[in-house]
Amino acid sequence: MERCRYPLIPGYANVEIGYRWRAQEPSDEVRYLIELGVDVSKVFYTRAKLDGTSSVDNGKKLDGSGNPTATNNFDIGKLDLTVGYKAAPNWGLEASCVPAIYGQNTAAGTTYTLAVYFKTP
Repeated sequence: MERCRYPLIPGYANVEIGYRWRAQEPSDEVRYLIELGVDVSKVFYTRAKLDGTSSVDNGKKLDGSGNPTATNNFDIGKLDLTVGYKAAPNWGLEASCVPAIYGQNTAAGTTYTLAVYFKTP
């Protein structure tokens, strides 16, 4: 039996997709998430996620006030980049940067977070 030539990196990948059906306003939406995570050492890990919402554009326009967020049809895609530190087996720290990288009829911006997490047995 031949051995693997490349060392396996401990990590994971995840893909999610969903459809949000609405009987009335606002617009129906397609929601999606693509996520990759990897342990870069015994105590540090990193994660990247593309989290998006895409309107199917079947909602009505709202009041016409000129506010670009006053609509029932919008799209947004956010890139979540995270670095984590495992301080102990049951707790750690995470720092994230989440910019809105594309969108339509929504406000752009970037969110920064610092979190302490605890795992329960």
